Parts: sequence; structure tokens; C-alpha cells
Amino acid sequence: MSILAAAEPVSTAHLAFGALLCAFGLGLAYAIGAFRGERLRIDSPVRVARDEPIGPVVLGAFLGLAVWLGLQAVYGVYLAMTQQTPAAGAPPGGVTFGARDYAVLGTVPFIGGLITLMAADVLTSRGQLPRKLGWSLDRLPIGLLWSLLGAVIVLPLIFGASLWVQATYQAIGYEHPTAHEMLKVLAESRDPVVRAALIFGATILAPLFEEFFFRGHVQTILLRLFSPPATQAISTPDAPAAVVARPPSAAGRWAAIALAAALFAVLHPAWTWPLIFILALGMGYAYERTGNLWVPVFIHLLFNTFNTIVTLVIQPQFERAAQPL
Repeated sequence: MSILAAAEPVSTAHLAFGALLCAFGLGLAYAIGAFRGERLRIDSPVRVARDEPIGPVVLGAFLGLAVWLGLQAVYGVYLAMTQQTPAAGAPPGGVTFGARDYAVLGTVPFIGGLITLMAADVLTSRGQLPRKLGWSLDRLPIGLLWSLLGAVIVLPLIFGASLWVQATYQAIGYEHPTAHEMLKVLAESRDPVVRAALIFGATILAPLFEEFFFRGHVQTILLRLFSPPATQAISTPDAPAAVVARPPSAAGRWAAIALAAALFAVLHPAWTWPLIFILALGMGYAYERTGNLWVPVFIHLLFNTFNTIVTLVIQPQFERAAQPL
């Protein structure tokens, strides 16, 4: 999900507050060692070492992505075949999406993709891959605790940076929507089923599938790609030569985090790219440092939940307060 951008001009006071939020987030990150010494290296265990097969992770990522995109494509074809008369303003040969269509697209593809990812991980590794990737159920409680600390660091940084990004957009005259399309539909719909589906998709399903795919699979594949090759140990008369896997360098870790974050960002609306990239960097770092996939899942969930609350509760309050008596 994307960040709800301010439509009014950003003032100097806004920028000062944004700088304060960024300083708070970065200062807390520094305090826990995120930018110092060995923590900069992120010396956590490698999930899939060079001497282990990466095929199951690649297969899970491929199948999950195929199902996620395939379900969206199938539904789009279904709409194109059933809509006899496109609505006014629809592109030639295109389809018009209503609130219920957004509810379907915000839930069903995520469910299909997530189930496919999880099933592939379990079936292709005899149940071993979930623990390696950090999404086994016994790691969920500690993942929730670590995610609360991560959210306290990442979310103020994101919302502080959003004020500076918005000021930059205004300075260059770049106009963009004030909210993600799904959030706009959520705010405007009065159908309780549609609203429930959109909220569930935004706050639960999207964080689960996107973190399982981008952090759990894509980032793991990239980390394996950027890891140095295994070395052959010297053999002795008493012991044969063994293959020794070497841990990835700090540059390799950060390259995997940054590239996965960039891929994640470009699937969102272009005007959100800077902030989504920062968010993804934080989630990717949290995943590498803890090895627990539930940590980025819950950070993502908290971020999307905050945006949803802003859309449904906070923004309407401001709009009512701004109306003349």
C-alpha cells in the first residue's frame, strides 16, 4: 500500500517536523547498532548457503508470482468479456473497475499467491524451508516483538521523509494522486462487504504475500547470488576434503536488500517510489538482521494499518473540520 500524501502545501514547520521524525528514527537505529561495527555487516546466518540447493526457493517464488499475476489477468479477462458497455471515460477496449472488482483484486490474488508460496516451500523441502526462511509458526511471537521495535524506527522515518518528498514534488510542480487507488475506493465505498474485504486485503493479505515473496524469496535468492562461492577445505589422511560455505560480504547483504527493495517499490505507483523504497530497505534490513520473516511482515502490516486508519478516520475528521459552518 502507498502513503497518503498531503494535498496542501508543505510549510517550513512541516519540514522541521519531518526532519525531527527522521532524526528520531535514524537516532534509534544508530542506538541499536544498525550503522555501527558488526551490525553494519549484518552478520546473521545465511538462509540458503552456497552448498545448499536454491531451487526450491526459486520454484516457490516463480509459482507464487505466476498465481498472483495469473489470477489478476484471469479476472481482467472476465471483466472484459462480461462488460458490454464500458463506462464513460474508460480507455478504448479497456474495462472499468468497480468497488467490488477492487475488493476481489485486493484479496483473491493475494490468497492464491500466498497459499502457493507456502505450499511450495513445504512440499519441495520436506518441511525444512519454512524454518530456513524464518516463517515457521514458533518464530511468530518473537517476530512480533522485534517488529514493534522495527516499526518505532521505520515508521517515523517514513512519515518524516514523506513531508520532504512532498515538498520536493511541490517545488518541481509534480502533481499526483493524494492516495492509493485502493484507499480511495475504501474511503468512498459504503458497501460493508467491500470495505471489509479491502481492509482485510490491505492490512493482512498484502503484507503477508508481499513479504513472503519479496523478502522471503526474492531477497534470499539475491543474497545467494551475491554470496561468495564455497571453498574446498584441505584434505588430510584422516578426513576427506569438505566444502566450506563462506558468508556473504556486507556489500552482498546490502545489495540483496537494496535490489529487492527496488523491485518492491516499482510495483507501486511512481509517486510513492522514494518512500516505499525507504520502507522496503528498513524491512529488508530487519529481515537480514533477525532471519525472522515475521518481523518485516508485521512492520508492513503496521504501516498499511496506519494508512488505512488515516483514510477511514483521521482524514474525514480533518475534512469535516475544514468545512465552513
